[in-house]
Amino acid sequence: MIQVTNAKHVDPHSRRTPPLCSFLGAVILVLFSAGCGPDVPVKSPKADLVAPESVTTVDKIISMVSSTPFTPDTPPETAGIQASVWFLVNGQDAAVLVHGRVEVLMFDGVVSKEMAASAVPLHMWEFPSDQLARHAGRHRLWGWGYNLGNMPWGNDIPKQPRITVMFRYTGGGKTIDSDPTVLIIRPT
Repeated sequence: MIQVTNAKHVDPHSRRTPPLCSFLGAVILVLFSAGCGPDVPVKSPKADLVAPESVTTVDKIISMVSSTPFTPDTPPETAGIQASVWFLVNGQDAAVLVHGRVEVLMFDGVVSKEMAASAVPLHMWEFPSDQLARHAGRHRLWGWGYNLGNMPWGNDIPKQPRITVMFRYTGGGKTIDSDPTVLIIRPT
């Protein structure tokens, strides 16, 4: 058995920084503050809050849709959907703002994208460009988009237990439809 005497006990949970590390950290801090560091552009955290220029043509629409309560306790005309939508342009790494018209189409029952081209929606919400701009905001993951909020369907109450919601964007002489989202609004 080996015995060590006069050894200083070192607590493994101690948070003391060795003196050499403290000295090197201070030297690096002084050099960087003197301008000796790498040329990295400094970006203000508020720079992301400034809305970019809007575009007129897009390549894809991404949406997030949910239904608002539709129960026997609530008047059916106050029920509806809540929606957010983002627009993508090929080659861009985040969603963009648009300058065009958005229509949110609600169909009674399940409707495919192909069927929606000729089907008549049960209800439609329209957002011209100036009205759409009031809903703009930046999502921390997806980029700029629009939170359209709660959109009641009024007297256009669906009869089916499911509805289909699609977004249609018209801008720059081009119209593009989103993929359909099917929501269950009441149990079958």
